[in-house]
Amino acid sequence: AYAAHFELSPHIRLNTPVLSATRDGISGKWTVTVRPAQAHSDETITFDHLIVANGHYRVPRFPSTPGLAAWLDAKKAFHAVYYRNPTDFGDARTVLVVGAGPSGQDLCTDLLASGRTVVHSVTGAVREDMRDGHLKVRGRVAKYLDPQDGKVVFEDGSEESGVDCTVLATGYKIDFPFLPSEIIRQALP
Repeated sequence: AYAAHFELSPHIRLNTPVLSATRDGISGKWTVTVRPAQAHSDETITFDHLIVANGHYRVPRFPSTPGLAAWLDAKKAFHAVYYRNPTDFGDARTVLVVGAGPSGQDLCTDLLASGRTVVHSVTGAVREDMRDGHLKVRGRVAKYLDPQDGKVVFEDGSEESGVDCTVLATGYKIDFPFLPSEIIRQALP
């Protein structure tokens, strides 16, 4: 309704991927190359200003923790970007949540409400068991052992076994493939 009221529709293109966006240092103008929907060739357009507002919560960041790759390969670990609801964990009774940001907190709440036991890996955390042992707060994961055994070692040397699944609420990579890396570096705080 907003676009119709202000007659913006002729200026809006949907399903049009941006392939590249570069700024001319002399003129200050942006040259943007797009691939219009159902077109046979790319189109290049010049703009005075460019606003990138597509967010960066798209490409998951995976920690480089030893043994994690085997858990991912065995489908015993996945990134929070793919989480929708507790049924994503199937019959897993004990779930390791890695990360203490908003996604990690939300996951713990959902999983506890679904009756599962949650092992919450939080950097710098003091080892603590709560909710009659259904919530176990632990420090950072140091190593994932054999995924079939469900054993994880934490930085303090303690271990947790019987982990059925791990969900990684470990953030996202900043990824704007259409922008030159020097522009991204300049824009970041």
